[in-house]
Amino acid sequence: MESTETYRQSQALNTLPAEWESLGLMIRIVSARWMLAIIHQLAGGAKRPSYFYKIFPNLSAKTLTVRLRELEEYQLVRREAIYQRRLKVEYELTEKGQDLFALLQSLVEFGKELNSEVRLEPIDSDSSAIEQANVAPNSVSLDSSESVNGTSGDSLECSSPRTEE
Repeated sequence: MESTETYRQSQALNTLPAEWESLGLMIRIVSARWMLAIIHQLAGGAKRPSYFYKIFPNLSAKTLTVRLRELEEYQLVRREAIYQRRLKVEYELTEKGQDLFALLQSLVEFGKELNSEVRLEPIDSDSSAIEQANVAPNSVSLDSSESVNGTSGDSLECSSPRTEE
């Protein structure tokens, strides 16, 4: 049985013009729980599953596996199995995945400009995504050049200029 929120979201996507069907798909992909955090971390280079457990202690093995398989199915992530003494698995963004990351960077920049002009209030549904990643709401950073393990990459930052009153 679908929750009321899920039902409303599916109804909203069903009202899009037919030519926007692909937009609905992208919204479903990036709005899935933990998806943006996983994509962001992979933008810094190939990662092993254990890396995600270290930086996201609330991320379950099942959820990570499901998300990585979805990204692989959409050809946004490549899984590489390396057979040494024992099996070693790494995930990295494909070219399409890198394109998606660049698009997300553009959306962040647009959001920063819009927020500086309009001063948007945070959306309640986004606060749960922030809580998942154990990040304070006004310090959301999607800057892969400052990732947890110090790897460098493209900059994607989303810091809120708002002050709490």
